[in-house]
Parts: sequence; C-alpha cells; structure tokens
Amino acid sequence: MYFYKMRGNLRYWISQTLGWTVYFLFLLFTSLVLGDIQLTSLVFTQLFITVFAGLISTHALHVIYKRYGWGKQISTRLILVVLIRSLIAALIMTFITELIEDVMFEKSIKVNWKVFVFQYVGNVVLIIIWNLIYFLYHFIRQAYQERFRNISLEVARQEAELNQLKSQLNPHFLFNSLNGIRALISLNPEEAKMAITNLSELLRSSLNSGRLDKIGLKDELKMVENYLLIEKMRFEDRLQVEWIVNVKNTDITLPPFTLQLLVENAIKHGIAKEPLGGKVVIQVTEQENDIHILVSNPGVFSSPGNEGVGIQNLKSRLNYFYQNNAIFTLNSSNHSVHAELTIPIIE
Repeated sequence: MYFYKMRGNLRYWISQTLGWTVYFLFLLFTSLVLGDIQLTSLVFTQLFITVFAGLISTHALHVIYKRYGWGKQISTRLILVVLIRSLIAALIMTFITELIEDVMFEKSIKVNWKVFVFQYVGNVVLIIIWNLIYFLYHFIRQAYQERFRNISLEVARQEAELNQLKSQLNPHFLFNSLNGIRALISLNPEEAKMAITNLSELLRSSLNSGRLDKIGLKDELKMVENYLLIEKMRFEDRLQVEWIVNVKNTDITLPPFTLQLLVENAIKHGIAKEPLGGKVVIQVTEQENDIHILVSNPGVFSSPGNEGVGIQNLKSRLNYFYQNNAIFTLNSSNHSVHAELTIPIIE
C-alpha cells in the first residue's frame, strides 16, 4: 500500500532499478555458474552495458506509452503497436550495446551479424517480457483505482440517501407529536402546556440524535419514554404501556428513532383507532449476538406490503447499516399487530 501511494515517477524508477538489477544478477549468475566464465572487469562491464542499454530502451517505451496514453484497454491495435515498438526498442538496445562496447573496448567497427541477430532475438524476448509486466501492472492499478472510485461513489450515494431519510424522519416525528398536543389542547389546556414543555425537551434530544448515525440504546429508550409522556396526556387511560427490557449492556448502539418509529406507529394506527384504547407492549431483549425488539398494539394490519413511509424509511435505514443482517416483520394476529425487529449487536 505504501508503494502504491508513492508518486508516479518515484514508483516507476524504483521498479525499473529493481527490475534491471535483478536481470543483471541473473546474467551474472548464468555467466559464472552455467557459462563457467571467470569474473573479470571485462565481463562485469559488458553485463552492465547490456543492462544499461535495456534500461534506456524500456524507458523510451515508457515515455511513449505515457505520452500517447496507450494501455487503457486491451485491443488488437494495442497488441500490434506494442509488438512493433518492442521490435524497435530491442533493435535500439542491441545497437546501444554494440556501440558502447566498440567505443570502450576499441573493437572493430565491422559487425558480426550472427552475434548481432542472436543478441537482437534475445533482446526482443526481454523487451516483450518487460511490456507484459508493464501493462499488467497498469491494468491491475487501473482496475484497483476504478474499484476504489466505484466504492467511493457508492458510499457517497448511500450517505446522501441516509441524510435524505433522516431529513424525512424528523418532520414525521414532529408531526405526530404536534398532532397529539393539538388534540390535548381542547381537552386539558394545562396538560397541553406541560406537553409542550416535554416536547421541547424531546425535540432537543431528538435533534442531537438526528445528527448521529447511531445512538446508544439507553438514549433511544429515554426518548421513547418522553414521547409516551406526551401521548399519555392525550389519551389518558386509553393508553396503557408495558415495558419489558432485558438488556445487560444499554450502551449498545442502533440507528436513531428505530424504536421510536415503531412506538409511534403503534399509537397512531392502533391506540388512536380503538374507541377503548388498549395496551402497547414494548419488549427489548438481548439474545446472544442480537437485539430483539417487539412492539405490540391492538388493531388489525390489513395492508401487507403497503406499510407507509415511516416503515419504508426504517427498512431503508436498516438495509444501509446492516445489509441483510437485520430482520423486520410486521404481522397481525388475534386483533393485535406485532412489529418485530432483530438487529445484530455491533460494538
């Protein structure tokens, strides 16, 4: 990763130097061990000249590729161009080697064509191998950058969706609370005033929570308690609440307004529509690596697949945070509606 973060030129020259150094050591090994040649300054210099000529030739190829932008994708044209330029680069490498050796060792200008052709073929193979490594690196790097770019775009898209969902959620929560206070004003003005005070405190905590991706379970429970105080003033004896909380660690986090939304729906679609009201059961239990939430209310759920904006919002947020690891169900039985949610515990 550190190598990848280096500046392009530095990364290129380190690769070139290491690559040709390895090739130099390979030539030295084959000459001394397999070729049974004594190590002399002449042999050492000739090997160095060969490697230097290869470095110059491949650098020329690099400059050309960089200037004309080849290597973006594999095509017949790319293969043909690479092959032609490899032949030319190998020819240049062979000429450079012969020329430097002629000058340094005062050899005859007359060229031994058999030796020249043999060296040229070897250089062609070498340059083609260099091209394969060169393009393989760039294709892998290009694929990595594309994948990183796609991931960045996906994260940005999901964050935008989450912010949109959170912006929809706060007005939904406020609307339900204000509706409750509006109904209370005509019935009991004094309690309505107290409800407004409770609402201001509730909004303060909800706004703070709304800025966060996740909040502690104890904060979510406290927010629901404040909300139920407001609704209790509105419905009085028509609203009964039963709490069942069996969680060892209340610092466990979850998306804000998760439980709040389920309780709001239980009151809006259950208690408010029942002439005699009823009981809302809120159960939060810890089960191994999951948190299980169950909110039950009197009523009948008669529209599966059409849960409304609030539930669709909740499902979208659960999918964002937990992908397929969160399970949410909404069903009805014995004149009761049950909203069940199981989410994994993430420390």
